[in-house]
Amino acid sequence: MKFIDQAEEIHKVLSGALSESDVALDTEFVWTKTFHPIPGLLQIKSAGEIHLIDLLIEDFPKEILKELLESSDVCKILHSPDQDLKLFKLFCNAEAKNIFDTQLAYAFTGAPKQVSLAKLCLEMMDVEISKTQQVSDWTKRPLKDSQLNYAAEDVRYLIEITETLRKKLKENGRYDWFLEENKNISENP
Repeated sequence: MKFIDQAEEIHKVLSGALSESDVALDTEFVWTKTFHPIPGLLQIKSAGEIHLIDLLIEDFPKEILKELLESSDVCKILHSPDQDLKLFKLFCNAEAKNIFDTQLAYAFTGAPKQVSLAKLCLEMMDVEISKTQQVSDWTKRPLKDSQLNYAAEDVRYLIEITETLRKKLKENGRYDWFLEENKNISENP
């Protein structure tokens, strides 16, 4: 896990993600007493590495983030991505494509519809992740180690979970249904 707050390094990580078939994404933001979310952090797992990217830097390379989000070639894996997709639209005007919603995919296996990421990780990976920093101030710098560790956990298992979910959905004959519903929801928020 690495925290990145330099534009050149952020560009390099996001550019590298463009060559991957799957990347896991999440965001941390503050959305209290405002009409829209205030971005704080982007978490990405790509090529087996987790990067925690500062969304508050002045010269953030928004164009490469938009390119990644709008790429049809790279599957962006998120858990319950509605708020993340709204933040991406506001932050870099991205119309995200090829999203894989792990919460929705899990529901298509016959599980409850509104499962938390913590419960999903416990049930599918037998791993407990902490949600103690969920209501942190993600706009205050420096971020604490506890915040960074919490943020990394939000993307650490998503790719492995997705691989298992794809297999289960193909086995139960619901993969195409899931893909259709997933596209309708994630590309038309």
